[in-house]
Order: sequence, then C-alpha cells, then structure tokens
Amino acid sequence: MALSFRRAIAASGNSTTNPCPRLYEDIFTSVFDQFDTTRPIDRVSCAQCALVCRVWAEPASKTLWRSLWGSLLPLYAILLPVPDAVRRWHIGSFHGSQGPLSYIEYIHKVLDERPFDDSAIWTSFLRCASRIRHILDWDPGFDLRVLRVLCDRNEGKTILPSLQSLSWADDPGCRSDEALPLLAPPSLRHMIYRIDPVTPIGFVGTTLTNVLSKAPYLSSLTILVDERLSQRLSLLPFLSHFQQLRRLALSGWQVTPSSFTDFSSSLTLEHLDCHLEGSEEHQNIEPSLEVPNLVLLKLTGARGAMQGFLHCLRAPRVRELDLTVWEPDPEHGHADLCGQIAGAQLSRSLQRLILRFRGPLDNAAAQGHLSDSSQTSLADIVRPLLSLKSLRHFTLHYLWKDTALTDATMTLMAEAWPGIEELMLSMRETAPARSPRPTPLSLSKLSQLCPNLRVLSIPIDLEHADAGACTPAPNDCETTPGRSRPHPLKKLDILGQRCLTTPEAELMRFAQFLHRLFPCLVPRSPVAYALMVDRWEIVWDEFRSLSAMASERGEVDG
Repeated sequence: MALSFRRAIAASGNSTTNPCPRLYEDIFTSVFDQFDTTRPIDRVSCAQCALVCRVWAEPASKTLWRSLWGSLLPLYAILLPVPDAVRRWHIGSFHGSQGPLSYIEYIHKVLDERPFDDSAIWTSFLRCASRIRHILDWDPGFDLRVLRVLCDRNEGKTILPSLQSLSWADDPGCRSDEALPLLAPPSLRHMIYRIDPVTPIGFVGTTLTNVLSKAPYLSSLTILVDERLSQRLSLLPFLSHFQQLRRLALSGWQVTPSSFTDFSSSLTLEHLDCHLEGSEEHQNIEPSLEVPNLVLLKLTGARGAMQGFLHCLRAPRVRELDLTVWEPDPEHGHADLCGQIAGAQLSRSLQRLILRFRGPLDNAAAQGHLSDSSQTSLADIVRPLLSLKSLRHFTLHYLWKDTALTDATMTLMAEAWPGIEELMLSMRETAPARSPRPTPLSLSKLSQLCPNLRVLSIPIDLEHADAGACTPAPNDCETTPGRSRPHPLKKLDILGQRCLTTPEAELMRFAQFLHRLFPCLVPRSPVAYALMVDRWEIVWDEFRSLSAMASERGEVDG
C-alpha cells in the first residue's frame, strides 16, 4: 500500500497542468468522493485510481488524503515504507503487544534515518499533509516524538495546515496536551475530545488551552466524559476564551447556569447539548443567561434542574428543544415542566419538541408506580403545550405508569397544532382495561384538522373500538372543506398490539379506511423472521393490494 501511495504522489506531482476542463475535474472529484478513505480497502482502491492517468491523479489524490482514521501512519509511509506487522496492526487484523511495539520501533527508525531531510520526500510529504481535512479517532500515544521533529523541520509550524476536524481520546501515559497543539492549525473548526476516567482535571484544561492558542476560531466543540469518572467535572474556565463557538456538546459533563458566566461564545452559540445539575435554585431569579442565536437546545437531567435552566435562559430563536428528563416522582412534575416550556421565551419560536420522560425503572419505587392502579392522563401533561402555535414536530416518550390517551386528547392536539407535520406518541403498554388508547376516529380528526401531517406514530386500539369506527366512509379528501389534494401523510407507525382479538374482516375494513383517509401512505415493509405473528401485517397486506389496484386505475398515490 505504501508503494501505491508513493506512485500516486509521483503521478500527482508530475501533473502541473490539468488537460481536462474544469467541468470534467469536478465530475471526477464527485466520483472519487464516494470512496470512504477511512477504510483500508477504499484507500487502496483510491490510490490505484490515482495511478490510472494524469487526469485522475489530482482528484483521486485529494480524496485519498482527505481523511485519516486511527493514526497518521499512512502519512508517515511517505517518509519510510511501513513494515507489514505495523500495517496489519493499524488496520485491526493484528492483535497482541507486538503491534504497538513494532509501531514504536518504526517511529524510532523514522527518527534515526531522517528521510525527511531529503527535499523531494519532504516536499511530497508536505503536499499530502496539506490535503488532510479530517482525522478521526486519533490515538496520540506514540506520535509525540516524531511530531516534535516534523514540526521543527517545518520551522515550528504544524504539518497539517488545512485540518478542519479532529477527534481523539486521552489514553493513560500519552501526552495529548503536547501532541495536539503540534497538529492544530488556525483552520481547525470541529473538535471532539474523549476524556479518560483517570485523566486529571488540570490536564484537560491544559490540553484545550494549548489547542485554543493554535485554533482560536474553533466553531464546534464536543467533550465526552467517561461515565466511570469518579470526580464530577465543573465547566472549566478555558471555555470562556473560545469566542467563535457555534456548537457545544458536553456529554456526561454536569453543568449549571453559573458555568456559563462570562461565556464569550454566548453571542455566536447556535447548538448546545449538555447534562444539567444543580439548577433548581435558579427557578426564582430573573433570567440571566442570554444566548440570542441559539437554535437547538438538547438537555439531559433531573426535572427540577431543567426547569431552573429554562427559567434563567433567554434564547428567543430556539427552534428545536430535545429534553431527556429523569424524575423519581413524576406525580405532578411532568405537567410543571411542560408549563415551564410553554412559559419560556423560546416557546414563541419553537418548532420541534422532543420529550423523553424516564426514571429509575429498576428500583422498588418505580415498580410501585408501574403497578399502581391509578392512571395518568396524557391530556393533563401536554395541556400547557397546546399554546405552542408554531409547533411542527412533537415527540413524546412516556414510560412511567398507566397513561390514558383518548380520542378527546388527540382532538385537542389536532385543534391546537393545525400545522403539525410530525406527531409521535410512545407510552408504556399495560393492561388495556386501565389505559385507554385512540381509536380510528382519531385518524379521521387528524386527517381533517392537520392537513400538513406527514409522519404519525401513535397506538391504535381496535379491540375496544366501536365497530362503526372502522367502516369505510366517503373519501375524506372530498368531504373536507378546502381540500383539493390527497392528504400528504407518508408514514404511519401503529404502536402496540391492540388488535390481537380483532376479527380479520375488521382488520381488512380498517385497511380500506386507512386507504381512503391517506392514499399517499407508504405501507410498512414486511418484517422478516418475526418471532410472533404481527396481526397489523394483515392491514398492511390489504393496504398494499388497494394501492396496487389504485395504480392500475391510474390514480395518484403520492
């Protein structure tokens, strides 16, 4: 493979002018971009394409060096051929200590022989290095010595001047705080940092502070904290120095609103993803966290902390809100949180809302909630959200105790959100007698009141529904005032198994009912190797037959 790389470099180096028009070069570039150069087999294929002719050499070479995965070994191969043992270890088919040991020996050989002192080799090395845009899952453990020497050879400048995205993980014994600044150029925009459970907090701060000095215009930063980390990490002061961040994700990193004090990127931040703690005390203070350009907000944490954070947040442009809520006692808290969302400043611009209500389902308290004979009404939980008139996408996962979802609740949501495009409601399935579910009548209401609905995922009850509800009615497109086209619903997921005792003839009539309401619907694909018979498949088989007959008659289905 190293020989192919050398030949590819030679071919691209001899092509000083491109005899092909710019249009053809763009086409070749689009074709070669289909290679996933993080895969060894695609790297070899792309290198072989660069050897075909001079016209192919340049675009294939650019694709070849666009991304590296795991290490900088392919780049080092330009300096010195890579031994087979090192190459097998790099692509993952070689196991044991001999792999890393042979890699260290190879690095020592590069340093001893100093092939980069040859001007021709050094020029080829820099040309290829300048084409690297992305380094994925880099392990800097054994590269520090060679990186120091190469940067010194390059007059103290990074050898990757065009690098745009970098992801790496701390490893015990490695010095990423020194290695990373050797790679980070001013062009670096996206960075992912995985923190090892034994990494000292001071080490993390030093690492990213050093990177900041080299890449001051970083726009996307993701920090992943291992769950086994024994000490909670507070948001480090270094974040206050990043001035151009647009995306910030702190997975596993527990933060509070005070962590964002003097946060320099608050004016540019558009996406924020973090885990919250200790925000309850902010529920009674004036809003103090201003993020005027925030568009997407994704939060995980306890319900009280989330309410406190939303209360102190001033973000008038949020369009998407994604909340994963942990609540040990959800008796009244879930409705309170929905009320906080509806009263927050972001409610005026909110278009997509995703709510996941979770809790310690494995402990006795949660099991007590699940076995409790009392029932929670979904209408009581979502009622505050009915004021969100700009909502277009709503997803709710409610896995606590028995939850009643009725036709009346579905009608309330349809009337409150006439512009809704996606509606997904998922709940824990328990005894049917204690948890009402929507009947086909809800589908009729949705087709009439929500003319833009395209994705629908709800439970449907055919076991306790009135038989008349499934009787095909005249085409809803003809009876709905102002409707000049078929309803645009494309995807329907029927959750639960409330059809086990429904006669097959009733299921067939339900399929006809669906086809009249939603002629553009794409039926679900058959499930292969199912462990049990899915009676909903009877509905979809009949629906597919009706769609085929409609196509033969020349009727438009979608």
